[in-house]
Amino acid sequence: MPFLSSPLWLASFFSLFFFAWGIFLPFWALWLEGEGLSAGQIGLVLGTGLFLRCIASLLIVPRVKKESQLLPVIRYLCFLTLACFALFLFLQGFVLLALGTLLANFIISPLMPLGDALASKWVSQIRLDYGKVRLWGSVSFIVSSSIMGGLITRFDHNIILYAMLASLLALVLMSLIKPVTLPKDTQVQNTVRTPLWQVLKKPSVIRFIIITSCIQGSHAAYYSFSSIYWKSVGYSETSIGYLWGFSVLAEVCFMAFASKWFGQWRASQLFLLAAVGVAVRWSLLASTTEISVIVLAQAMHAITFAAAQIAAIRYISEEASAEYAIQLQALYAAIALGLTTAVLTLISGYFYPTWQANIFWLMAMFAIPVFYLARQRQI
Repeated sequence: MPFLSSPLWLASFFSLFFFAWGIFLPFWALWLEGEGLSAGQIGLVLGTGLFLRCIASLLIVPRVKKESQLLPVIRYLCFLTLACFALFLFLQGFVLLALGTLLANFIISPLMPLGDALASKWVSQIRLDYGKVRLWGSVSFIVSSSIMGGLITRFDHNIILYAMLASLLALVLMSLIKPVTLPKDTQVQNTVRTPLWQVLKKPSVIRFIIITSCIQGSHAAYYSFSSIYWKSVGYSETSIGYLWGFSVLAEVCFMAFASKWFGQWRASQLFLLAAVGVAVRWSLLASTTEISVIVLAQAMHAITFAAAQIAAIRYISEEASAEYAIQLQALYAAIALGLTTAVLTLISGYFYPTWQANIFWLMAMFAIPVFYLARQRQI
């Protein structure tokens, strides 16, 4: 069996996973629409799927008891995800398509925290540069979402499913390749990992979850309503697409140079930097529609998202106890990246019709708890 260096293996995993994610996340609603589902049915299915992703991270990821089990579980879930999407070749009707989509959300979502858990292990084991590895996922997401836009215009909606299957097949085949360095178990043999509910009771974990939830959750209004708002004030869909692409490009650049610029920074310092970005970025979007200011705010995605993501991985790999590192990764994915964003999306949806751009002032206020909690040397 061929081997890849561990950084190259993880970069390949992130690239292929986010290539598939760049198809599924923006375009699966279009595929469901092409299969005859109404807008209300699609909204119900996708909204429920978002909460299922949170549940899956909490149920599946903590079941990985040892770091040495990470690779086998990732391979298993890659295969199950491919098998799940293959079922859509035969499913028809609202009920079956809804159940299939919910199952797909449940199976595919743990791959993200498991990949990050593997990265966290290699950060401490082989001094992996997480930023330079993870950036390939962002690049791949841009490439796949851009390619799919053109393909859907040229072909019918079924190209979405075929592209998803092809990318997942490539992911399965890549996952079978062995990395040169396998993740080693850090705890003594037969040591039982701390149960998830006990991990969540630890004061340091509570602070970590609050900090990451505030930073990542503050993106909810941006993810859901920035495009709608910019279009309402006169920006074209093409311009809005460029603005979104520029934000991801800024994220990629930050990750590429994060170890050089911020290699000596502690996680708490990076969280404070991200909090400054949250306060400034959303205040700018709430204050003006000038294109130069919006471009500046989009460039700050490097701080509000990328810096916080690198800080979270740094904290889990270097400062969290090995006894609950995987459980903490699951909690981070489920609560900070999933549940909090879902809840704040619902809140933003309730207030946006009357508040419009002022919804971003609410998002900016989530920096305040971070300023208070991340001041300590250790979170």
